[in-house]
Amino acid sequence: MWVLIAFGVAVFGGVIGCIALLARKKIAVFIFLFSLIGVVVQNSWVFFKTDILNMTGIGTAVLPTLIFIIGAGLIFYSLKMAGRGWLT
Repeated sequence: MWVLIAFGVAVFGGVIGCIALLARKKIAVFIFLFSLIGVVVQNSWVFFKTDILNMTGIGTAVLPTLIFIIGAGLIFYSLKMAGRGWLT
């Protein structure tokens, strides 16, 4: 159940964070942070509690890694825009 909650936080946090970023709100930084925490919690369970890498191969880790990089990039970008004063 907690993995589904982490998935929901990751997905809906990303969507709401993007909407807040488009609306130029500083809260986007914190929403993206919670979204990234949801991504880490969800993927840590998949990779550490299951035997998915041994069953399907290392290629399975590509998409979750890409999602993490995009989430971290959104946090970095929103912090940069907040630092420039573009977010209110």
